[in-house]
Amino acid sequence: MKNSELKILDVLRLYNRPMCAMEIISALPEMKEITIRKGLQSLLKDDIICVSGKVQNTKNYARTFIINPQYKQAHTGSNDTSSYTDAFHLACTLVENTSLSTEELLALQKIINERIQKK
Repeated sequence: MKNSELKILDVLRLYNRPMCAMEIISALPEMKEITIRKGLQSLLKDDIICVSGKVQNTKNYARTFIINPQYKQAHTGSNDTSSYTDAFHLACTLVENTSLSTEELLALQKIINERIQKK
């Protein structure tokens, strides 16, 4: 699997909700739009992600994507950590993204604080 595809999967895991291509593109500003779109097509072709619905963006409709439940189930608990190699960078990118609201940033802060307390 390509690094760009791993980053797309990391975004879908992190947000844990259906996302359209533009949302994924916004979450990965360091990547070119065409790279993300090609990655989405490859992940769809390989049945790693699937279309979960559609949302209306202005006048157009956009597909929303989720990680394929069968893929997620088959890879839960595995020792393969390669998809998380860039997780810290991804988290930093999401926090630095100016489109996050104060409410969303506070929710992230709460998750981080809970994670720290568990250690």
